[in-house]
Amino acid sequence: MTVEAGADVFVAGAGIRRSKEKVGEPDKIPINMRFDIPLLGRIDAEAKRIGITRTAWIHLAAHRMLQAEIEHHTTGDQPADGVCRQKPAHPSGAFPT
Repeated sequence: MTVEAGADVFVAGAGIRRSKEKVGEPDKIPINMRFDIPLLGRIDAEAKRIGITRTAWIHLAAHRMLQAEIEHHTTGDQPADGVCRQKPAHPSGAFPT
């Protein structure tokens, strides 16, 4: 067995996982995101108002955005806010807030 193969066997058998990875959530990965402070404050306030975590709110918002895009592109209907997001409105690639 080569040294590299031995190292692979050792690491595979060590049961090492990323520190933020949760047991029972193998299909999820942790990510880092940067938010403008005022926007994050608005997200936190809304999440608190409806009784969910910040992460749950971001998941919900992403799901709703993707669902609106699917509906827009399959039915031709405009998303609820009337904004087609085929091309970002800002050169940075960011959507307007």
